[in-house]
Amino acid sequence: MVYSVPASGGGSEVFESASWDEGRIGFTKSGSTYTLTDLWFVKDHLGNVRSVVDISSSLASPQVVERNDHLPYGTRLSVGNTVLAANRYRLGGKEEQSFGSLDLGKVDFGARQYDPFIAGWTTIDPMAAKYGSLSPYNFCGDNPVIFVDTDGRDPIYAKNFWGKVKLIGDDGKNSTGSYLVRGSVARQVKKATKAGLNFTGNLSESKKVMHIPTKERLIGVKQSYDDTVISQKENGGHSLYGEKTVTRWDQGPAAFISTDDKGNLVAKATLHMFVIGGNNLMPTDASSVEMWWHTHPKTTIGGLTLGGSLPSKADYEGQTTMTNLGYQGNSFIIGVRTGTVTFFNKNRIITTVSWKDFLKMGGQEK
Repeated sequence: MVYSVPASGGGSEVFESASWDEGRIGFTKSGSTYTLTDLWFVKDHLGNVRSVVDISSSLASPQVVERNDHLPYGTRLSVGNTVLAANRYRLGGKEEQSFGSLDLGKVDFGARQYDPFIAGWTTIDPMAAKYGSLSPYNFCGDNPVIFVDTDGRDPIYAKNFWGKVKLIGDDGKNSTGSYLVRGSVARQVKKATKAGLNFTGNLSESKKVMHIPTKERLIGVKQSYDDTVISQKENGGHSLYGEKTVTRWDQGPAAFISTDDKGNLVAKATLHMFVIGGNNLMPTDASSVEMWWHTHPKTTIGGLTLGGSLPSKADYEGQTTMTNLGYQGNSFIIGVRTGTVTFFNKNRIITTVSWKDFLKMGGQEK
């Protein structure tokens, strides 16, 4: 928050502005009249503030007061951009550092300062020993188009009241994990974080813990999403414990019209689990499978629309089959039309997050 202090004549501090994740609100005073400034950030999938919109005058007629275009590593382009002096939140939604009117050229990511000019951190990654093939100063694992970089930790997230996910802790381990937690586990993680500790409890997948694909796995999942956008057909795959990558399954057939148990017309899209290269490779022992997923395409057939992320009867049956074969985890469905990801087990839906937040959680891990 920013307060102004009268230069002379006494008086108390006067509230001027406050910044938050999604924008900035402030007041200016002229005589006895106060004017509200209500600014909102429009962000891309990486959390970069691409434009700032002023809705102070009218919610129905927002005014774009700042535009930000930049190269992948954060250097702002000189053409087509407008700058709002009061705003310092752009790359990654993080604060640009300044001293008075002097721009220091650094961006505060919390644990470290980032320099877009050199495309790297100004200090060594505290988890550098985990990534011997990468420079300890690298940003986003050298892939800033897909990944978001924070401070080198294996992160634990929770879904907040407004539906978005928030980084709430660290497992402190030498792993490649990213976790979404809920309920009592989320409360335990927050308690540990508040005490300045890493969370040392059980993070095995359950109805309170969901594992998020990272690195090459995340790239493979995203490719299945991209393929579904183009083909309007289901895609999916799996990854075994210890594997860095995923195995993609054969794409499903085109959507079709069918009837449900009550004789109503329904639109369906299907996918045959573990069919790879035309061969059925369904495991007899699924205990070695760490995660499996599939997509629901955005398509309309016979006036009926598909593309949500809620599991169907067949999806529950697939998860039940996997569980009976020894599978220990949950599954997730990506709904292309709704832009959501739903985690579920054989009995119930666990939680739903946005596709954007799913990528954010997976991208935090280098």
